Amino acid sequence: MGLTWKSVSTPTELFSYGMEFAVTGMLVTNIFQFGIWRTFTFRKNMPFWQKWRPAMLLGAAIPLILANELAVMIVYHFELTKLWTGGSWFPNTPLGIVLILMSYTGFICLTVGVVLVTNLHIKLSKRWKKLRRKKATPPQKNNSLQPTLEQIEVTTIVAEC
Repeated sequence: MGLTWKSVSTPTELFSYGMEFAVTGMLVTNIFQFGIWRTFTFRKNMPFWQKWRPAMLLGAAIPLILANELAVMIVYHFELTKLWTGGSWFPNTPLGIVLILMSYTGFICLTVGVVLVTNLHIKLSKRWKKLRRKKATPPQKNNSLQPTLEQIEVTTIVAEC
């Protein structure tokens, strides 16, 4: 016995859409501010596009992501049109399709911008190479009575089973 969507009052529904817009707006604008700060602080002495590309992607993500939330609030408050029809789980009207594509494009811009501004791709690459180099070296003989890190990991894994 669950709560169906028909049981939710219209003011509660509109309030939840407004809160979704406010929280999403707060998150994407704070991420954009973080990107600007990282650009000014850590991305010095770089060519223009290399320096500002992450911040521009984060800035472009804001209206792309918020367009869907704002349109949902306007459409359902004024009952202008529908974003989907016929019981579909995915928007199947032209307006709904454009808005969902904008939203997905915004989240792609946001993800790529965050990865670039934090240099996450470089950090992961360095860590991956470091881990792969460790595996390539042959294991050394340990004559001491102290267990190696690998023995502790195996013991821990076996103990958890």
